[in-house]
Amino acid sequence: MTSKGSFNDCFAASDFFGHLERVPLGTSYPGIVAHVGQLLRKLPGHSELVIDFTGVGRPIFDMFVYSGIYPIGVVITAGNAETR
Repeated sequence: MTSKGSFNDCFAASDFFGHLERVPLGTSYPGIVAHVGQLLRKLPGHSELVIDFTGVGRPIFDMFVYSGIYPIGVVITAGNAETR
């Protein structure tokens, strides 16, 4: 897959991820939020979105929340033990 792919260029691994996709380089963050919202509405049952909540990921997380999408935020740091 190249960086000039389209929204249709995706790798679906439903047994593991449900949907994994690379959006085109230069796509705006609001455009990505809207696209992800469309995908979530198409998925069966109660699908969950997990996104990076670390550093610059926090404003993106907030964009999802403000759009009515409530993802699970994951903080990724260095360390030798899992904490909650």
